[in-house]
Amino acid sequence: MAESERLARRREDILAAALAVFSARGYSQATVEEVAGKAGVAKGSIYNYFPSKKDLFVQSCSAALARDEEASRQIVEADVTAGEKLNRLIDLWYDGLERHREISRLILEFWATAAREQEPDGRLSSAFAAMYDGFHDRVAAILAEGAGSGELTLAVGPQPSASLLMAALQGLRLQHMMGLGTAVDAELLDGLKLALARAMAPGSSGEERSDGEHEHAG
Repeated sequence: MAESERLARRREDILAAALAVFSARGYSQATVEEVAGKAGVAKGSIYNYFPSKKDLFVQSCSAALARDEEASRQIVEADVTAGEKLNRLIDLWYDGLERHREISRLILEFWATAAREQEPDGRLSSAFAAMYDGFHDRVAAILAEGAGSGELTLAVGPQPSASLLMAALQGLRLQHMMGLGTAVDAELLDGLKLALARAMAPGSSGEERSDGEHEHAG
């Protein structure tokens, strides 16, 4: 095995070990020594790849979500309708629920730690913003494509529409992690897709519905 491959594989092993340790112990309680033991390397080896515990935490978060990020990019570039892209993106979100639930402590602490950072451009805050903005922009791109082709009607622009959709998905993800509210299952998934399809069907803008309601009332 080439030296570059060996180093890359060791880095992946460390990230996998970090994900397991942070998920089980949380950021505050986990130690670099525990990660090193889990990965089967010396503590000093960790610092050859990651300068600090914080950096290791950020990189393990990023690695855990990297597969979904790449999959979402492929969905945006697929040669299908905007509506189908949106459905595939929601399926991707749903398929990741259990994986995200398994590392829920890690993700929740990632959010909480980022929010507690004092500096506005802190390492965790920046990493979280990059993850969020990337997915948000891909959702917005799909919505803009559908609105431009006449396939979708948006009550507001693509960017705020993407924010509303992501707020709903993130709320459901948190609800699922915490075991609260209505079960996030296949039935709810189908209902979510149907609600979106009806809300964004051509001619279904809030302004048109309001006009119609006024005419009916008159």
